[in-house]
Amino acid sequence: MDASTLIGIISELDRPDLINSIIKLGHTLAIAGHVNTELRKSDVREVVEDMARQGKIRVFTASTAADMAELKSEFTTLGLGESDTLLLYGRVHLQGKPYCILDDRQARQAAKTRGIPFTGLLGLLTLLKERGIVGGSEASGIVEDLKRGGFWMPADFVI
Repeated sequence: MDASTLIGIISELDRPDLINSIIKLGHTLAIAGHVNTELRKSDVREVVEDMARQGKIRVFTASTAADMAELKSEFTTLGLGESDTLLLYGRVHLQGKPYCILDDRQARQAAKTRGIPFTGLLGLLTLLKERGIVGGSEASGIVEDLKRGGFWMPADFVI
């Protein structure tokens, strides 16, 4: 999971309960070392640290400098967090069908190029709605909150 998704859920939406709901569905949430560094500089630091202590989010060490440099040579516009998230996908083998959770357009394009399955905050919200964790009107309200906050989404997106 990249930093922007966690910041969006925890800070912008003020809905850390959505993280708990994703976990209750049986998903493991993981963040790469560089994402963790980004989050330590944000207003969600304490919440993420608490979730990590509780085992709700697994924090992995950062990818090697050599691996980061190789990826950045192919995808020069990616930030450290997005790069490390893509590299973490290749390093960690979690049960089930892993996805990178990315909201950055360049990171999603890099994932597509590398054949890495991905989703984003809207995909997570859709999953929660489909599983009956979040009701339709609640999901619509969250989407409206995201729009008001400047979160980009396709004009035709409907939840």
